[in-house]
Order: sequence, then structure tokens, then C-alpha cells
Amino acid sequence: MPSAVKQFILIAAVLAIAMVFVVQFRPGTDTQGATETCAVENDGRCIVSQSDFVTAYRMASPSGGDSDDAKSQVRPLVIEGLVQRWLLLEDAARLGVSVSEEEVTRQLSRGVARVSLPADQESFAYYIGLTGPPDGPSRSTGAIDPKTNKFDYERYKKFVQRATVKTLKDFREYQEKEVLAARMRQLVKARVRISEAEARADFTAKNAKLTVDYVKLDRAFYQRHLLDRSDDAVSKWTAENQTEVDEAFLARKESYGPECRRARHVMVRIDETAEDKDAAKKQAREKVDRAKKRLEDGDKFADVARELSEDPQSAREGGELGCFAAGKLAKPNTSKVIDDAVYALEKGKLSDVLETSFGLHVVRLDEVLSGEDAEKQGKRETALELYGKKAGEAFAAEASKQILAAAKGGKTLAAAIDAHVAELSVPGKDDKAKANVRAAMAEDAARPRVETSSEFSLGSPPFSGVDNPGQAGRMLFAIESVGGLPNDVIKLYDGYAVAQLKDKKSPGDKDWDEKRSEVIERMREEKQRDALVAYVHVLREKFAKNLAFKIPLREEPKKSAQK
Repeated sequence: MPSAVKQFILIAAVLAIAMVFVVQFRPGTDTQGATETCAVENDGRCIVSQSDFVTAYRMASPSGGDSDDAKSQVRPLVIEGLVQRWLLLEDAARLGVSVSEEEVTRQLSRGVARVSLPADQESFAYYIGLTGPPDGPSRSTGAIDPKTNKFDYERYKKFVQRATVKTLKDFREYQEKEVLAARMRQLVKARVRISEAEARADFTAKNAKLTVDYVKLDRAFYQRHLLDRSDDAVSKWTAENQTEVDEAFLARKESYGPECRRARHVMVRIDETAEDKDAAKKQAREKVDRAKKRLEDGDKFADVARELSEDPQSAREGGELGCFAAGKLAKPNTSKVIDDAVYALEKGKLSDVLETSFGLHVVRLDEVLSGEDAEKQGKRETALELYGKKAGEAFAAEASKQILAAAKGGKTLAAAIDAHVAELSVPGKDDKAKANVRAAMAEDAARPRVETSSEFSLGSPPFSGVDNPGQAGRMLFAIESVGGLPNDVIKLYDGYAVAQLKDKKSPGDKDWDEKRSEVIERMREEKQRDALVAYVHVLREKFAKNLAFKIPLREEPKKSAQK
């Protein structure tokens, strides 16, 4: 068929559909409608009608707007989307941009009704069942007959009656605004350009692989070995932070009453990695038996625990488990077995060897407290815990800064760590006590040491425990050369880390050739979104400084009827 004939047939089809819309959408063809109250005003002028809001809300909401999800999420998006639509229409009038009747007819004849969502939330369309074309979200009207694949006016009419609160004529005018707003969005996005050099640089940055050497400064390590636990130190800190201590104690008060019991334990782990499980258990039993024998012979529990216990959380404190009410033991490396044993013991007595999932234990009951004594003990333990966490955090923060500064000054990470640890001022009444602390520090698994990460990309955590992986990644990928250091330390969930670039691998030309088109298109979409968001922001600052919402931005929860 000649192309001229094809073009004639296409034009004729569009004109025929247009005639149907002109006839069927004339005023008075439908009496359905809604009272035209205002949903949003600006400077006293109504910019979003109630019927526009309800229509958009129904079209944008899954299940016709009745679901809880629609009420909590879709409502504010629809309101903001209509405000942004008005802004785009205002600027269209300023620029002289318009759409023709044929363009509106062409869209409706495709069985599509547009819906405005905020510029930065258009991707939300997919979550609520809308399609998301480049120029804006839309919903099918169901007006295309699946048998003939042609526009069916009766189907279209049913959609308008079911899904909106407008007459056919008013819905067409509503869609005319949507088509014009979509035209404005297209004009903004069309100005975005992505150069190949820009795309290649972005691809390289996002697909490079780094390896770093790093050292973790665990606040618990400093808390265990450097904290002054004397009564004077704890009392002084408590007095300076009394409100915080009182509030924290209230949340755990029931763990100390009406009676709490102070206990200690020595724990020996069973090597679960050993091939001979029986031999490993026998070895652990021999060690815990030695501990129990020393305790029965009169050795101080604290000394035995510090020397033999393999529970790092309590060994430093001489095996202390704290004071706890029945069923309230919450210390790490313990279980209900320990809890029950403590409440079956007489004061000063040792338990038999106990087995838990953590290992083998021997426990001693030191003291039984009740009433005011239990509360006093609870407050002291609460204060000690808070004081320890804050002091440990401060120690770790300062340590990380010292090590980073030393590494920037030319020392290796290992040398910087050794110098830092050697300079630490450890607590102790005499040289022997201080030497014991340093020996414990050297054996502590959390002692700062150099580790090497696995390869990681920009969107992945560089190593475990990082509090903000995205921020850490950006900081490390900004390092220009191997051996370089970031400008700051890395925050961990339980301390800080210092990292040094060990290796960097960048994608090659082959990788780029395979992904070139995909990368450029993704960047274009991202920049188009950003450009539209910025454009709407400027319009909002210019035209919409005095918005007044006449409807609630969020659905108010329904109050249950009082019985």
C-alpha cells in the first residue's frame, strides 16, 4: 500500500475518533459530577479542586483508594502531584506552550489516562499499579476492546463513571491539563545531555574494585582495659550524669527486684572446630576443673577468672555477672542454666561444673540483695555500664585519630598501632597490676591489628561493622593512589576504623563497550529526574509560596466506637 494512502487512512481514523469525542463529550452528555469545592489554595486562589483530587486519588490508588496503603501513602503523593501539575501549567502559560484537541483525543483513544505524581516520586507509580512512561505515570482506562484492539467508547464511559467523580466533558478537560503537564515534563527532560566521557567516568567509579588495609578500634577493648572502675570514678561520673542514669535504671528496674543475686563465673569454651569432639570437651573439662580446684583451695575468684576464664566480657571484671533477679540474667555468654544455678546456691558456695551452648562453667553466689540495697546496686551497675560505653567510645575515637595522623605522617599502620598501644596509660595500683593489664590487652582478640579487606565496589561495605557503608565507600574511592589514606576515620557500630588503600582495579575497555548504552541511558534517566525536580523546585519558590491545604494531607485514623 502506498505511504500516502496509509497516511490518509491514519488521519481519517484520528479524525473519526475525534468526532466521537466531540459528540459524546459535549456538555450535558453526562450528569455525573461533584461539588466544586477547593482542595488547595495559593494566595486565596483555588489551584486544585476537590473533584480533581478525588479523581486523581481514585486513579492512583490500588483497590480504588480504599486500602490502608492507599490512604497512608498515595494521598499525600496525589496532592503534591496536583500542586506540581498546577505549577507546570502556570509556566506553560508563561511560555506559550499548549496542546491541541487532537493530542488529547489521541491519548484517550489509546486507552490511557494520565496521573500526576511528584517529580521525585514518579517511580512509585509501579508500586501502585500505574505505568511509568518517560513523560509521567498513567493508568489504563480499559477502553481498548481486547477482541478488536480498537477504542470502545462504552468501555471508556464506564471507566469515567466508575473511577472518577467527573462528567465526561470535565474528565476530558482534566486530562487536557495532564497532557499539557506531561508536555512540560518532556521539554525539561529533553534538555538533558550525557557525554560519553561523563558516562565512562561514572561507570569506572561505580565498577572499580578496591582492597584496603584497615585497623578497627573497638570501644569494648578500651572499656575493658582502660576504664577506671573505682568507686570514686563511678560515683563522680554518676553525679555528673544523674538524670541519664535514673532514666536508664527505670527501664531495667525489674531486673533487680524484689531480690537480686550477685554472682561470678569462670567459663571455658569447647573447641567446636576440633575433629575429635570428645577430646576437645575433655580438654575443656580439665581446665575448668583446675579452676574449680583453685577456688576450693582459697584462691581469689577474681584472679582465677582473669587468668583462666574465656569469657572476654566478664574475665576482665574478675568473672562478675552483676546482680540480677530470678530469670533476668542477661549477660553475654550465659544462659538460663547459669541463672537457675545461682538461685539454687547458698551464699559463698560454688556450683558443680555446668554446660551451656557457650562452654563449661563454674559459678559462685557472692551476695543476696533486696529492697533498697538491690536498687542501689542496680543503679551502680547501670551507671557503670553507661560510663563504660561513653568512655570506651571516647577512647576509641581518640585512638583512631592518633593512628590516622601517624599513618599520614609516614608510619605504617602496624607501627602506628604499636606506638599507640605502647603510649596508653593503663590503670593499676602498682607495676605488677599494670603489667597484668598490658598482658591481658596483648591477648585480647579485639586488640587493634592490621587486617586486609576483600575486594569491594562503591556500593558495598568495605568491611564488616561499618555504620554508614555508603559514606565510607565514597571516602575510600576518593583516594587517588595506592598507599593513600582518607581524610577522616570510619565510624563503626562499636567504634572506629582507619583504612589505607592497598589496591585498585578499574574496568577495562571491553567492560565499557558491553555496558555503554545501558550506562548512558541510566544516567540520562537519573539526570532527567533531577532536572525535573530542580525545575519544579524553582517554580514552587516562584509561584507557590502561600499554599493553603483545605483537606488533610494524610488520612485521619478512624476512631473505634466506644462500647
